[in-house]
Amino acid sequence: MRGRIWSARSALGVGVGITALLVGLAASTVWLLDRTDGDDGAGIANVLALPVAVLFGLPSLVWGWRARPRADDPAVLAREARKLLDVVTTDETRTLAKLLGDTGYARPADIGFTQPKAAQVTWRGDGGATTGSLSTIADYYDTLDLGRLVVLGAPGAGKTVLVLQLLRDLAIRAQRALEPGSRTKVRIPVRLSLPSFVVPSTVVDPARIRTAFDDWMVTQLTTRGVRKATAHALLAHGWILPVLDGLDEMDPDDSNAPRARRTLAALNDPVGPTPRPVVLTCRTQRYDQLARNTGTALQDATAVTLQPLDAEQVIAWLAYRFPDPTQPDGLQRRWRRVATILRRHPRGRLATCLTTPLHLYLATAIYRGSDTKPGQLCEMDADELEQFLFDQLVPALTSHHPRDKHTHYRPDDVRRWLNTLADHLAVMAQRGRSSVELYPLELWRTNKHAQHTRHGTAVLSAGVIMLVAALFFNESLLTAALVAIPIGWSAYHKDVPSTLSAYSKVFPGTARGAAGAAHRLERIDLRVLAIAVPVHATLFFIYSGLTSLAEKLWLGAVFGGLHLLILAVVSTPQHAVERPSRTLRQPVLHDFTKYGFFFFFMYVNARTLFHLEGTPSLEALSPKSLLQGLPYYGVLMLIVLNADGKSQHLVSALRPSHSKHLPRRLGRFLDWAYHAGLLRMSGTAIQFRHQDLQTHFTTPRTRPTDQHEHARR
Repeated sequence: MRGRIWSARSALGVGVGITALLVGLAASTVWLLDRTDGDDGAGIANVLALPVAVLFGLPSLVWGWRARPRADDPAVLAREARKLLDVVTTDETRTLAKLLGDTGYARPADIGFTQPKAAQVTWRGDGGATTGSLSTIADYYDTLDLGRLVVLGAPGAGKTVLVLQLLRDLAIRAQRALEPGSRTKVRIPVRLSLPSFVVPSTVVDPARIRTAFDDWMVTQLTTRGVRKATAHALLAHGWILPVLDGLDEMDPDDSNAPRARRTLAALNDPVGPTPRPVVLTCRTQRYDQLARNTGTALQDATAVTLQPLDAEQVIAWLAYRFPDPTQPDGLQRRWRRVATILRRHPRGRLATCLTTPLHLYLATAIYRGSDTKPGQLCEMDADELEQFLFDQLVPALTSHHPRDKHTHYRPDDVRRWLNTLADHLAVMAQRGRSSVELYPLELWRTNKHAQHTRHGTAVLSAGVIMLVAALFFNESLLTAALVAIPIGWSAYHKDVPSTLSAYSKVFPGTARGAAGAAHRLERIDLRVLAIAVPVHATLFFIYSGLTSLAEKLWLGAVFGGLHLLILAVVSTPQHAVERPSRTLRQPVLHDFTKYGFFFFFMYVNARTLFHLEGTPSLEALSPKSLLQGLPYYGVLMLIVLNADGKSQHLVSALRPSHSKHLPRRLGRFLDWAYHAGLLRMSGTAIQFRHQDLQTHFTTPRTRPTDQHEHARR
């Protein structure tokens, strides 16, 4: 399997060993230099110091290295599975509550489903009963032979709600089976948004696409807190049940769905003796097109089609959401007229609308307040009813959810801001990116102020570099400009596709960093900082006691290696966030903390390196010295951020919005929209709560169909 992983015990052993090795090396070198004379003293000290240092640090280092457990060790997999199950259960239960607009124990309406008629099926099935419902979906899934299920339905039929209920039920069962100390193999259901899978456009071999698909799933698992080696082992040993949501959202509706077809080919590619278990959601019409027009479908899979709720199910769920035990049906009086019309006309326009789970949610969100009158729904025709529900959602949510203790957002502002977000996703889809996953740090790419962000980044980068270069080159403005102009040009063009393509040929890692900088979310490991600070302080005081430049350079190389090692492990991936604003603030906090820590110690030690007047004092730590180092901090920060592709993203995060198309405090608005139920979190990405809601806020000129037509021209 893919090597070994670090545990707390092995990391402690290696950390103690490295620290003892370096400190022993430095201390023994200083001690030997004091006791040797002549030109050969430094050479003798260097030769003798190494065995002494190895004697101190090597045993602990070797023990820690050998103590690393294998990534595919059953105990390791069981431990990581328990952690992943906790994350999945918590996150998806929260997502389900947001989708239902409920709090406490969120219980969806009991949606029913049936298998398609035999004449409609052009693929091999996987067993299972003819019918079932949401309340029994986990038991139904257990009856399948291979665990391959396709959930079909009309827009707003509740496909995501059904798979969330299945995921939650399966996760609870797995948690019970995987008690502490147990190594029982379980299947961990993990919901993944298929539109975020970038299908290789030039690859037709299903095996190669499946490899890319597996790598994508491993990446998705790492964003949920699983280490990469362990994620590979969990996937390879069958611990992961992929719940793939949104096959129909991978391509424009009027295309022949090339991304979806390649994805299905990868899922049909054999892995081991039997096909891999998977749960897939897709709109019925799109799946029928794939199966009949292109001959592509998920083989050896049972497909079920969601059925509309009936009138009694709607009434029962309304009674669960708006209870009043003193009234008939246990339903509040203000809903009595709606219940009466539903019973009298179970196939009428009101029943046709409210028996769709999405429209039922819209109605309950709009008429949540006890002073509202849902009876007015009975007076509208079919077309007016659906449009009314979408139009009134934002005014209702702004009324029910204040942005602070005393004020509310204006509905017109919220509509305009959501329109900007939806249009951004539509344009990003045109550029081959995800059509549903929103990363706020990328909003600058599609708004009319994108050039301002590029200009601001270029001017800031070039200006700071020019200032420092002018000081360094004795105020030679011409020389400083020659240094600054390439830096500004690089900052301006960093995210241009052609530039990225050129970079990728020479520096593949740099291009990937620029393309995915807004997608990565990391946090500082405070435990590493807690260890790094005293280690740096110890080396600094040993370092400042040296007087020979050669000795300082020798120890400086050791210090630099240790510092780079700490810098490499001080960041850990953030698997999820509790609110959208963290996707804006955390990258700024992370980068300035991480690189500020790095530059601070490098600057202090550089000052000490060239201090040769006898025994140095703590002059390098004086406020005056640190202030003198600020320009150098800025230069190094800009160089690192430009190389990593983050400069424009951070400038856009720090730059307040002066446009009416986005709120001035974007993070606060995104948090409000998330808590109000307009948006949802998928790992570290933000999504609209439903594709139809996103389409409602997308202007016609940027909708996927129009984009596709424009691209073809």
